[in-house]
Amino acid sequence: MDVDPPQATKSRPPGKNKGTGREGGERTRAVPRQSEASAQVETKAVLEDILSTMVQFPLRTILGSSKEISHALQEYIRPRNRPAQPTANQVSVYNVAENEGVLIRVKLEYNGVPVTAIVDTGSQLNIIREGLANSLNMPID
Repeated sequence: MDVDPPQATKSRPPGKNKGTGREGGERTRAVPRQSEASAQVETKAVLEDILSTMVQFPLRTILGSSKEISHALQEYIRPRNRPAQPTANQVSVYNVAENEGVLIRVKLEYNGVPVTAIVDTGSQLNIIREGLANSLNMPID
């Protein structure tokens, strides 16, 4: 003996599916509304003509008269990321011999003794030979 009563389910009559205009529950996208005049106009061509023409009236007149032209102009002037340039997989190597290269040499005088100094623009230290420092009576740290 069945103790539970049958449960009621909601059902619609065939062909009456809510929100669709078709049987079987398939939804269709509505086609955007468009006038016959705007269907015959190529928006990109009009945009090119506008950008190439000297305009004698306010730009808001153009943009306010056509949603498509306003949108196309916004897309045209919107900043976009540029694609990254390809990078090289190899690096050219230039071998420099130990004695090759340009040294900055400065002739100076320290306590009356002429000295030729070499300037290293990338160095963080000042270096002098011990023998030269002793002959010049320079204090060394």
